[in-house]
Amino acid sequence: ESLRLAGCGALVFANVVVTSRLLFQTYRKAGEDSLFWLLLFLAVSSSAGGILVEGYYRLVLQIDFPLQSWDNLFYMASLLLSLAAFVSLLWQRRGAYFCFKALFDITLLLIVVFAVSWDYIRMYFVFSNEQALTNMLFLAYPVMDLGLLFGIARFYFQFKGFSRLVLHCLLGSVILFFIADTAFLYDCLVEVDFAGTWYHMLWGMANLLIALAASSRQGEYAMVREGSLEYS
Repeated sequence: ESLRLAGCGALVFANVVVTSRLLFQTYRKAGEDSLFWLLLFLAVSSSAGGILVEGYYRLVLQIDFPLQSWDNLFYMASLLLSLAAFVSLLWQRRGAYFCFKALFDITLLLIVVFAVSWDYIRMYFVFSNEQALTNMLFLAYPVMDLGLLFGIARFYFQFKGFSRLVLHCLLGSVILFFIADTAFLYDCLVEVDFAGTWYHMLWGMANLLIALAASSRQGEYAMVREGSLEYS
């Protein structure tokens, strides 16, 4: 069991490290979109910190189900930084009015989805008040994934700054995160040990899609620079 957990954690952590490296390279090569890639780099790096803390709780402290641990702080920071990355693009491309309007729409969507989902969970699952706080935290993960999906969908139809390949990769990564986080929430509700389960692989694949998006964007920057040099 410990070996399987260590293997899954190491694989996901390796994916996160590769993704962080590509995002940082993209940030250094980016122009006006540099803030977006920097925030995305910080988001993925924060999830790497969460993986290390979770591994410490499970492998070193031998706590099999660390529900209320510091790794959740890193994972939540990762989601917030990801949202901030897309908000930075809205601010740069569309201005303050459109940015605040989009934030209002996304916030309203998240509040409604969270409230409805929590009522459903309380109706069909039984848990203590202490466990309720943890379940609310874990519900926030897929709900915030929906907020990211909503934001990327708006970019897909309205924003022309990125290629379709980059947007497809970002959209696919958030979909995989949403599926994995929803499965994670369900396992927590039914109190199943989630060590080394299939959705750890989904988290790794989602990070690899982000890495592909960053790599594709680097290629676009390189083509633009080559075109500028030929023109000059």
